[in-house]
Amino acid sequence: RTRLPDGRAMRRGKTRMKILLEALEHPDQAFKIIHIAGTKGKGSTAVLLYALLKESGCQAGLFTSPHLCSVRERFCGPLGLVTEAEFLELALELKHAVKKVDWTETDTPSYFELTSALALCFLRNKSCEFAVLETGLGGKLDATNAITPVLALLTPIDYDHTEVLGNSLAAIAEEKAGI
Repeated sequence: RTRLPDGRAMRRGKTRMKILLEALEHPDQAFKIIHIAGTKGKGSTAVLLYALLKESGCQAGLFTSPHLCSVRERFCGPLGLVTEAEFLELALELKHAVKKVDWTETDTPSYFELTSALALCFLRNKSCEFAVLETGLGGKLDATNAITPVLALLTPIDYDHTEVLGNSLAAIAEEKAGI
């Protein structure tokens, strides 16, 4: 665990996410994934790729982070945002998957891990051919790195989250290149 400036522990790593994906019967294996990390422009790049895939006739999906007003903004399928009803149905599926795991060997999943898993289930349910996934924080130890992409992209790297990723551009780049 890495400590945040306020003393709280930040839980990083792929173990919980891998366990969760297994409990959900690997929704991440239902489509090809384009994984994006970086400091500047990863959200814009993700949305642009999603739009290009859709325009080319592909069944495409998108997962970004963070959201502005509603968590549902993070999930886009071929026809747009996840509906409230779909979100609630997915949340119930996720709840059942979390409950069937014995979490005594590791911490329970974080909010980001849960939303990432929910997004992968949504994209599987929408029969996506491609999914564009944006990392949450960093890369190497990010929950989204539990997946196997067909393509990994890095947008420009700059100083961000130095308390977690390191205080040099080389350290930050190494972390983000870990996807």
